[in-house]
Amino acid sequence: MLAWQVWTGEPPADDSEPWEARDEAEIYALTGVLSVEAAAGDARLDLGFADRRWKVWVSCAGRADVARRAPVEVPEGVERYLAQLWPAAA
Repeated sequence: MLAWQVWTGEPPADDSEPWEARDEAEIYALTGVLSVEAAAGDARLDLGFADRRWKVWVSCAGRADVARRAPVEVPEGVERYLAQLWPAAA
């Protein structure tokens, strides 16, 4: 599962899940629309602004559970991701 959040500024820490990892990146969105293609389905996110740089935190949970279950089954729907985006400083 992938959840998106678009913020006007840096978001507060999210404690809705016991996140196992979080990484930060900066992206440039020429059209203001992001597309994600995955086996579980495709998604499009309209950021509301074109031609802008964005900061993004991507947090994940469920990886340890997948590693534990993978030798005996194909785990589906176990990993969860949260992408939090906000405009980068000019």
